[in-house]
Amino acid sequence: MGGCCIRNDDYDEIKETDESMVSLNSRTKSAVKAIPPSKSNEEIINEFLSEFYQSMHNEQKIVSSFIHSVIEYLGNAGQYIHEIGINTKINQMRDSQGPEKLKNYVELRLEETEMEQRLIEQLVAVAERLVEIDKEKADQLNDEFNLLFTLIDENNPLKSQIELLKAKEDEYLSQKGVNLAQTALRLVNRIKLERELTSIKLQLVEKNPGTGMIEISKLRDIEEAIEKMLKLSFNNLQKVSEETSGSIYEKLEDLKKSASEAYAFNSEDLLHSIKHKSEIIVNIQTEVANYFNENTIESEIKALESKIKRVVEKMDNSRRTHLPVIEKAFEVNDKYNSLSFHQEEIKHHRGAYKSVADLREKILKLLDSLSGQDEYLHKVAEGINTVRDKFDNLDAQIQDLIKQEIRDLSNTISLENSELRENLEKIKSISGELEIDSSSDIIQHLSQIAGRMKIMDSIDSLRRNAREISNKESMKLRSSFHEMISEIESKKSLAESEQEQMQTKLAALEGNAERDKELIKKYTQLNSELELENTKLKNSLSTLSVESEDFTDKISRLEEENESLEKNEKKIKKNLREKENELREANDRISSLEEETQKLKTEVKKLKETLEKKESEVEIIE
Repeated sequence: MGGCCIRNDDYDEIKETDESMVSLNSRTKSAVKAIPPSKSNEEIINEFLSEFYQSMHNEQKIVSSFIHSVIEYLGNAGQYIHEIGINTKINQMRDSQGPEKLKNYVELRLEETEMEQRLIEQLVAVAERLVEIDKEKADQLNDEFNLLFTLIDENNPLKSQIELLKAKEDEYLSQKGVNLAQTALRLVNRIKLERELTSIKLQLVEKNPGTGMIEISKLRDIEEAIEKMLKLSFNNLQKVSEETSGSIYEKLEDLKKSASEAYAFNSEDLLHSIKHKSEIIVNIQTEVANYFNENTIESEIKALESKIKRVVEKMDNSRRTHLPVIEKAFEVNDKYNSLSFHQEEIKHHRGAYKSVADLREKILKLLDSLSGQDEYLHKVAEGINTVRDKFDNLDAQIQDLIKQEIRDLSNTISLENSELRENLEKIKSISGELEIDSSSDIIQHLSQIAGRMKIMDSIDSLRRNAREISNKESMKLRSSFHEMISEIESKKSLAESEQEQMQTKLAALEGNAERDKELIKKYTQLNSELELENTKLKNSLSTLSVESEDFTDKISRLEEENESLEKNEKKIKKNLREKENELREANDRISSLEEETQKLKTEVKKLKETLEKKESEVEIIE
């Protein structure tokens, strides 16, 4: 009985040891779960590219819809074909992948932008032309209303209709809208008004044939023909006045002013207007004839001489201002050549031109000196182009350096640091805006290069900030690694202490087994109490077998838990191996713990064998 009680206590101690091992296993699992999962850079880049490609496709749908809508109303055959080509490129871009997809998108977007610009220019031209037609139609309607109001009586019933139409036209004139839709609608309404006015004029002629509408219409046709002749004469006289100076230009302005004063509302006014404009045409022809009679070859030579003097003086003033600046950038011989050209031109325009031959000779000499000046300016231009090429090379190198720095920073800055990412995107956008136009001058070129240097300063500052943040994160990571190592060491020491306790309990079990052997010997010596003791021993044997089975189950569970613990330890080893090489020592200690656990298994097996021996001895006793 004493031996049975000792075994129950030992089983309780083994149960406590089992619970402590389960607690260690659960703490190890919680430590593994505490490590946060993280996405790889490749997954983040793929998600970003997927969203970006979807935005590209949506934007292309909007652009293609706009181009198709405008071409449907204003496009020509060539633009229809161009639209088909763009749609084909959109499909090719959608099917392409990687860098080729981005390249196709940029090229396609440039082509679409050029086509959109041309279509918008067509829209603007159509709108401007509609505005002009609308103004012309308004002037025609105003003339028609003035004519009808002068011809119709106050008591005529048609006058009320004309007044209603005039009120509509006044309403159209008061409108301030200049967009395409309002202009087109106003033009359509004015065309309707014109048709109604034509109908009223026909009614007026049918009811009142004596009003003289037919004669007035014919006179208006004659006046319009004379008006066209007058405009043509003004244009011819304008060309002549541009080549001359003085009196004929002043007379042209007087004739224009006189022609604008004539306006006709009835037959008498029309006849007066026709007569007045005919006289103006005669005056124009007279002025032109007088001009050609008065302006002989000699006067032409003088006028040409005056023009040449003005041109050469202007050239002299320009050289005095600009040549000293240009000569500082080139050789001394060029300076003497430029001075010789300058002296030749001064020599040429001094003196009088007495004949056409003399004028021709002077002009040829002037042209020779100007050709020499052109060669000099060509050399200056070549020097400027060389400077420009050097600026282009410098800008290309700076631009490549900026792109490389931006790529490096994109790979360095973590996605969690939104502030640095936002600053990097701003730098990207500013860098994209600083595209140097080939038509820009050197000053603009230098300012743009200076802008790129400012971008380099911003990138350097951003790199320093990123480095500081990276150092701080590295220090935090190292401290977390050290904390994990200390926690694992504490868990290992706890496991070692628990293992020592288990060894002590196993030693106690062995001592109990020895005591049980002594008791069995005593039982054999007591013949008088053999039957009673045998009965008790059978009862204790059945209890012992049940406890042995429970003990075996607990040992199997302990082995399973040890196996799960080993798996968890392997996972911990794998995670710690990836994070820090310094954890190798902990892995070695864990492996030693596994060896001790194996020893424990061996001792448990020995205990099983001891129990089996006891059972065999009990059977022998029975």
